[in-house]
Amino acid sequence: MRPWARVCRPQRAVTKCSSGAGSAIGAWGGGVAVLRQAGVTGSPGVVAADSAVDAFSAVQRLLAGHRVWKRFPNTVA
Repeated sequence: MRPWARVCRPQRAVTKCSSGAGSAIGAWGGGVAVLRQAGVTGSPGVVAADSAVDAFSAVQRLLAGHRVWKRFPNTVA
């Protein structure tokens, strides 16, 4: 593990963003490995792209919806 990874814990940040906030998440290059390690690859609102331009375009479309509601199951209280 790289020294900076111990300090900033990117996997933990991705896990928190995907589980609680419904935030759009995008990665490319080495960031795609972080998505895999966090177990969120293929989840609604998570973009694993080949380039920064592709990741930005996909995340920009997701941000138009403010949150990724498909990530949360429908419940009736």
